[in-house]
Amino acid sequence: MVETMARCSDLESFRGLDEYAARLRNATSFNETLILQCQVSICNTLWGFGVPDLSGIGVTIGYLMSSFLSIFLSVLALARHANRFESRSQKAVTALATFFDCAVYFAFAVQVATIVTLGPKDFGTAKITFGDYEARIAGLVSVICLLPLLCPVALLPFINNREVKKRASYRLALFTFTVCVSLYPFYSRSILNFAETQIGEGKGEGGATYATDAEWAAVTRACFGPGGRVVLTERGHEIIRAFQLLASLSVVLFTVGALVPPGLRRLNDNYGRHPARDWIGEKVGGITRFVREENNRWLRYVLITVPTLLAAPLVWGFFRLRSLQCQLSSRTAGHYEANEWGFGQVMAITIFLPVVVEVIFVWRSRSHSEEEVEIEGVKQPAANEHDENIVERL
Repeated sequence: MVETMARCSDLESFRGLDEYAARLRNATSFNETLILQCQVSICNTLWGFGVPDLSGIGVTIGYLMSSFLSIFLSVLALARHANRFESRSQKAVTALATFFDCAVYFAFAVQVATIVTLGPKDFGTAKITFGDYEARIAGLVSVICLLPLLCPVALLPFINNREVKKRASYRLALFTFTVCVSLYPFYSRSILNFAETQIGEGKGEGGATYATDAEWAAVTRACFGPGGRVVLTERGHEIIRAFQLLASLSVVLFTVGALVPPGLRRLNDNYGRHPARDWIGEKVGGITRFVREENNRWLRYVLITVPTLLAAPLVWGFFRLRSLQCQLSSRTAGHYEANEWGFGQVMAITIFLPVVVEVIFVWRSRSHSEEEVEIEGVKQPAANEHDENIVERL
């Protein structure tokens, strides 16, 4: 028993597949019976049972709240087709700006946490227990948290609100800094997603064999059962990888496009005008004027639709990977810790509390405004009638 515990404890950390496969071979010889004796240690190290602070119930609600509030407030801010929506729209603009202030720091925290956890795993600088599924989820949420920021950054400069426009450069600077921090998670996940597998005869570095297909199949059966990983197929992984790459590139290109106008102004102020910069500024200015035109309001709704379409497959992939973790942990450890509430779960939700309060204020203000309009509509005829009586007496 002591020998088994010592053998299994040696399989609870991961520096690289070559080193781990060698330890796994020494401890179990890839014998399925021996693998089952260290099932919890092996499965948690290779794939991960789920980190509550990454994919727990609270942070999951936080990811969904960020996406929903971005879409809802953006649509509400643009709903100005009738005069009776004007007041509510202006208040929704303030709520959308408040949302950005909360969501950008939430996204920044996710990027930093992703770097802290993925860095040691990528470079093998420390012994960690951060499985493959947890690494994939970390890459997904680093993109999912960025997409809701696109709507406020894109729409708020086109809305006539003086107070909101004053902080346009501040919002762009925060957004750009957060995107720059996200470049490492993007680089890390690109290597993972598009690298060739090292499982198989002669597929390791330098033609080495870390584990054959049959040996690795024994590990997979021990963790997932005879049926294997049924929640997410290889086609599903391909869809997730494609949309993750597309969403990341879209965020980077959007950031570069948003930085062009202020960058050109800064260059012209410091170094004088230049024909090439003037040409670029004219083209970008034409696009901006085109979007600002009232007849082209539909383009602003396109700006809302694109991040939503990019986020939908990523959110689907997030829940699929989360289901795989639940399946894995339930089979091996007997429970799924990510569904348990903890300190970090509550913090992930309360960070958006100011936005919820602002939305409630917008709704309440709308109700009071409608009541005032009704009261004014009743009182106004009485006042006119009183004035007419005075005129008749004179």
